[in-house]
Amino acid sequence: MAIVAMVTADQEVSVNVPRDRSSGFEPTLVGKYEKRLPVFNEQIISLYSRGMTLRDIQSHLQEMYAVEVSAELIRQVTDAVFERSQRMESSPLREHLSYRLS
Repeated sequence: MAIVAMVTADQEVSVNVPRDRSSGFEPTLVGKYEKRLPVFNEQIISLYSRGMTLRDIQSHLQEMYAVEVSAELIRQVTDAVFERSQRMESSPLREHLSYRLS
């Protein structure tokens, strides 16, 4: 059994994860090789979109949730969103619409 540290919205928790030697287990809440809940990423993005700097976000998360988050982690989350928005802006609009405008 392995112990994995997970960052949740409220705190950092340790989770006991059994070995899956046949690789047949597919996690549903947190994907394989991920260490943060999707809600945590959404909080970082929300704070960043409100104009907070990386250090402001770091300080806010430390004060609110008693979780130390590196500036590099925050940068990775915000960069991933920026890259996705760049791809969406450069692709044709019809790929993103699920219905036809008349």
